[in-house]
Order: sequence, then structure tokens, then C-alpha cells
Amino acid sequence: MSTLIVEVCAVEDVLDHPNADRLEIVCVKGWKCIVQKDEYDIGDLVVYAPVDALIPITLSDAMDVTKYLGKEGRVRTTKLRGEYSQGLIIPMDYVPPLPAEDWGLGGQDGYLPGDDVAELLEIKKYEPPLSTRGDRLPDHPAFHRYTDIENYNNFPDVLKEGEMVVVSEKVHGSNCRMMNADGEFMVGSHNVRLKEDPDNLYWNAARLFDLQNILPDGMEIFGEVYGKGVQKLHYDQKGINVAFFDAFMNGRYLNYEAFVEFCTTHDLPMVPIISVGLWDKNMLRHREGMSTIAGHIREGIVIKPVYERYDNVLQGRVILKRISERYLLKDYGDDH
Repeated sequence: MSTLIVEVCAVEDVLDHPNADRLEIVCVKGWKCIVQKDEYDIGDLVVYAPVDALIPITLSDAMDVTKYLGKEGRVRTTKLRGEYSQGLIIPMDYVPPLPAEDWGLGGQDGYLPGDDVAELLEIKKYEPPLSTRGDRLPDHPAFHRYTDIENYNNFPDVLKEGEMVVVSEKVHGSNCRMMNADGEFMVGSHNVRLKEDPDNLYWNAARLFDLQNILPDGMEIFGEVYGKGVQKLHYDQKGINVAFFDAFMNGRYLNYEAFVEFCTTHDLPMVPIISVGLWDKNMLRHREGMSTIAGHIREGIVIKPVYERYDNVLQGRVILKRISERYLLKDYGDDH
């Protein structure tokens, strides 16, 4: 789950909408958003609310966009007259001006590109409901949650040209984690450690591969449970399956090669690997297309260095995602 960033941005470009005389396409942070014509110029400061931002009703009413966002106020990818719109542009007029003493280097009403105004505008992130049968257990200090994977468009300069990376298919399922620690086998969802239950999705996933007897003490492994009844995309499965994507041991995530060796040794299925090579922004094209393991579209891609590293901008390990536009539009195809 990535963090929500609602950022002040400078308009990078303004394009004519090819199919609508009264609409334009505003480009910010690599995203394209459809707006009314003649509202913005290149260089204007605006606020960009990404897909899955929840806009408070007072703000959406003031902007007269509530009818497009629905009752919950959730920003979604849409297609207007044949063109994608991926987010909501909020004029700076709706952002309370900063006190003059906080203006620093200046900017519109004291704001500068990069300022995060999510809290100020009371914009929150949509969190999908998830039902997990089984009782919740107290957190365990060794059993930690998986990294929040940020969107590539928010951090386009973190990956370095010529850096060895692995690009994997982002499987559309439910995040799981399993671990042996001090003689205790633990299973959980992304956020919750769960008591053993014969009907629990994550415990059933762990049993599929006898992980209790495979994982060495102190190793935590992360995977995506997918298949029939888990999410919209079922990957042609009649039941559930797991695709593993990372492991953590001795205070660090395993490098890609070590993780592959562990999974290969123990016959554990991994997320589909699309490409391993020197980072090039052209690799982003892999986010679109059909799944490599099913007869429907892929959700997107995940990109991380072959050799684990941390980044001060991300304030954590380097791992990024890029979601398919077709998936965001829920254009799953006839067979999903």
C-alpha cells in the first residue's frame, strides 16, 4: 500500500483534447488530467490529487465535481471522449494561504512545488475493505509489515539509469506474510497477524506449500494470494494460489538472486518476472499488456534493484510500482 501524496505541482504541459473543443489535458508529474479549456497555463501551480484520493464533500461541492466522484468522493481513472484522465487537478484557490512568516522562498500563497497538502485539505487515501476470517492476534516484534510500495510517478528519479533492476508483474490479489520465529509459526495479512483457522485465506495459502516446515527460523516471506474469489482478476484459477515476491532475514530483505535461489530450492512459485536488466524508462511499457500467467490483462508492474538499497527521498528501500491504465479503468476484458 503506497502513501498518499497530494502535491503542489507546476503544470508541465497543456494539450488540446483531440475529441472535445471545451476540454484540455493538463500534464503534471507525468500524469494527464482532463480539465475545462483555458483554465491553466504551463508553469501554473496546482494541486494534484492522485487516483484513490478521497476528496471531502465540502471541497468537491465547492469545485462542483461531486457528481463525478460519487458518494465516497474517490478519485478514479476515467476515460473522457477517448482520452485518459488520471487524477484530479485542484486550483490553488482552494488551498488556504500560508502565514507570511512561513513563506520561505516564496511561491503562490507561500507554497512551492513538492509541498504535500493532503492533511491541510483533509484528503485521505481510499482503503479497500478486506474480510479475513480468523481471529486477530497481537503484533509480534519480529513479524513486520511489508514495505509500502510507492508509485513511480511520485519518485521518477529514484531509479538510476544503468542500475540493474528486476521488473515483475504485479499480481492482483491479497498481500500475505508467513514466518517462523523462536519456534512459533505466524501468518498474517498485510496489517494483521491472524490466529490459525481452517477457513482463513492466508493460513490456507501457507498450507499449500508447507511453509511452516520450509521457512528457516527468523525468515519472513511475503506473497500475493490470488485466484477465484480473492479479487476481480482470478488468473484462470479454480481455487487459490500464491506468488511470492520477497523475503526478510537478519534485518534485511534478500537480494533478488538469493530470493530466487531460496524459492527455486523449495519449489515456491514466484511472481512472474518480465525483465531483468539495466534500468531504462522504456521498461515502463511493461505495465500494459496481458498477464503472463492468465488470459486477462495485467494489473501493472513492480520495479526494484537487483541489489537491495535504500534511498533518502523514499525514506526507505527502493521499490516502485506502475499500474496499467486498462486496469485502472477496470477494462478487464471479457474473461477475467
